[in-house]
Amino acid sequence: MIKAAQQNKVLVLCWFTETLDRLAEHFTKAGASAANLSLAQQIRKQQTEGSAIIFAEHFPIREKEGEVYERLQLKEATVYSALDEPLLKRFGGEKIISLVKNLGANEDEAIQHSVISSSIRNAQNKLKQKVSIEQHATSQEAWMRTNAVN
Repeated sequence: MIKAAQQNKVLVLCWFTETLDRLAEHFTKAGASAANLSLAQQIRKQQTEGSAIIFAEHFPIREKEGEVYERLQLKEATVYSALDEPLLKRFGGEKIISLVKNLGANEDEAIQHSVISSSIRNAQNKLKQKVSIEQHATSQEAWMRTNAVN
């Protein structure tokens, strides 16, 4: 978060409209401005100048993320994901949740570990192999229902 503090503002990008709407509601209830929330697909490089960028979730297919990262000229991206979000739940997120709890982490604590990053990449790669024609969805859960083959 030091990087974010050194920037003029923080942009929070979402992949799905339901996530954007939930965050906007949460920000408003907390008395914060929702003006710096946007859909990742709609943001342009010029809009990010002087801003720290945080993604509120992963997109189920890694290549889609890569396209946006490239367009925004990001060398790295900070992504906050819930361990119980549909992408992780589908590919063994329960095991990671159990491991994190056994290590003594709190539910609202931000964690970063190569095992989690690797699990997300593996899940995204498996989905890419299963999805031939991607269907649009308004949430990650709906995307998984619509696109993910069992």
